[in-house]
Amino acid sequence: MFVVSGIIISATKPFIKASRLKIQCKNCSNQKVIELQPGQWPYVPSFCEGVAGLPTRCPKDSFVALPSSDVIDCQNLKIQELPDEVPTGEVARTYQLVADRKNASLCVPGDRVQVTGVMLVSDAKYDQLSKGYIYVAGIQKLKERTEITYTEAEEEQFINMSKDP
Repeated sequence: MFVVSGIIISATKPFIKASRLKIQCKNCSNQKVIELQPGQWPYVPSFCEGVAGLPTRCPKDSFVALPSSDVIDCQNLKIQELPDEVPTGEVARTYQLVADRKNASLCVPGDRVQVTGVMLVSDAKYDQLSKGYIYVAGIQKLKERTEITYTEAEEEQFINMSKDP
């Protein structure tokens, strides 16, 4: 588990992702259910095993998703280290975050947060680099945005100040 404090610098629009994907072959109506673990992306088979008794094989990529699939909300975020925690002369590090379920749609760019999560690394052989992201287990805002309110007297004072040259 990692704990990272920082500022959210980018956030995608929330999108839906299947947690239990139900697929059906367009040719033979054979159905399959694919269970997905958190952080896992669906793998849809290219070929259908078909139904026993059909004389022809189903074409490649014949599966379609059914509306009865179970879906969850997901969001991709990017967090940057807090400026006051970066040693002098160094550049602040950034991390990719993947938030889903109750953690999606909690933050907007500019929020100071503390994120608890698990680092997942995939080996990108074509780049000779490892690419990774943090799967978010929890998000806590460090500082809530404050709302400024004015009294009626203060509002009148500001209006009068803007009128005077």
